[in-house]
Amino acid sequence: KRIFNGLVFAISTLESKNDNERNEVGPTDNENEDKQSTTKTNTTMTNTVSTPSKLNYQNYKTLTQILTQTLGAHSPISPQIHKRIHCLIATTPAIRNLTQRVRQAYKRNVDIVHVDWVRDCLECGKRLDYRGGNGREEGYLWNDRVGEFIREKEELKKTEEEENKRKQPQKKYEKEALDHSGKCHRNYDDLAEEVIVMEGNDDDN
Repeated sequence: KRIFNGLVFAISTLESKNDNERNEVGPTDNENEDKQSTTKTNTTMTNTVSTPSKLNYQNYKTLTQILTQTLGAHSPISPQIHKRIHCLIATTPAIRNLTQRVRQAYKRNVDIVHVDWVRDCLECGKRLDYRGGNGREEGYLWNDRVGEFIREKEELKKTEEEENKRKQPQKKYEKEALDHSGKCHRNYDDLAEEVIVMEGNDDDN
């Protein structure tokens, strides 16, 4: 059943290279896999959505295959963010880490929809209103949350820059103090040598 027929999606996920080693392998942005995965979905996955609760919606290729199977023939997965996209389907890591597509979607006022919406639609067998949230506390639409994450990141960056600026004069002062101290030591050594020379001259007399 093509419950997403007529919609145009983009996808953003962020996952480890091996889901079983998520804590050992660093996360990778899977947004560049479109060309490799979308051309094979119709032939490699025929009955994917028969058991929606068992699917891995965090995996880019799997999610692409799920959506492609439930989309109409003229409703592709878009590799880019543009105004003709109905929404960006994104996982929690992609949203929290502000992937390139998440940032682009927010900037261009494209709806950023949590991937749970896809799962819940398939389990219900109908297209749910992601704007309404279907009773979920967090809802499906995450544009406001993305805005908060962006502002938090900007504030953190601003705080770090201000902290670095405060440290620079201190480092400069410490360097000047060190240079001055070295100069004083050199002057003291020169003075001591002059005294020794003068005492030597007095002894000769």
